[in-house]
Amino acid sequence: MDGVDLVTVATLGQTVVLAITLIVFIVQLRSQTRAIKDAAYQGVLNDYTDIVRTLIDRPEIAELMDDLRRTDPAVESQVPPIPPEKRVVRSYLLLLYGLFERVYILRDKKWIDEASWKEWVTWIEVMCRNPLFAHVHTMTRGMFDAGFQDYVSGALARSSKTRDGGASPRSKPGD
Repeated sequence: MDGVDLVTVATLGQTVVLAITLIVFIVQLRSQTRAIKDAAYQGVLNDYTDIVRTLIDRPEIAELMDDLRRTDPAVESQVPPIPPEKRVVRSYLLLLYGLFERVYILRDKKWIDEASWKEWVTWIEVMCRNPLFAHVHTMTRGMFDAGFQDYVSGALARSSKTRDGGASPRSKPGD
């Protein structure tokens, strides 16, 4: 080998190493950006949870939730007003609804395994038997993840069939 060949091989080797380093840097930057976005969204969800907890701690504020019914005539006709003594329960169910949405999103991102998801499915199905849970679902239509709300609509429909005497098939995690 002469001197030109060694220089060419060394230059080519440096170019390959630089390219690989650049690719690794880009992948890490994307991953870090995604983590920052997820953390920011988690912060928003935590703030939402704190607001709903306030509705539980201060029932007089919970009457603001009734205004959600009035924003859409179709929802207002489907969701009757609830008595003041049930507002704390509704607020608690809204808190659970938000928690269930978070778990659903984590399952969608494949961040929790199917066995864990099935445990959450059981809890969601139990909550779907509560008429106030259906009230919360209808009242908040369009305010949560669309896939999650479709999932809960299906779970409520299955729960309704069970209450009406039909057999309830075990819901699949992908439903």
